Amino acid sequence: MSMKQMSLQMEFANLWDANRNPIDAAMFDEESGIRHEFYFSPGAARIAMPLISRYAGVECPAPQAFQVTVLVGDQSLTSIPFASKQK
Repeated sequence: MSMKQMSLQMEFANLWDANRNPIDAAMFDEESGIRHEFYFSPGAARIAMPLISRYAGVECPAPQAFQVTVLVGDQSLTSIPFASKQK
């Protein structure tokens, strides 16, 4: 992970802590080779939109839970709205 990516994760972790660790807010990573894509749950966007905008984040469809790794957030993922499995 690059320094820029580590900085994004650290800044979000600070916001998550400052907001008392909301269970509906999480930051995820999807790694494919050398490329990383970061996802923020709707709850994370609620507390971190200025940060996400500063890093040029864009709205996208929710990933499926198996596609991503939790970087910051409640590991149970019970309050995260992932995409449903495709048939």
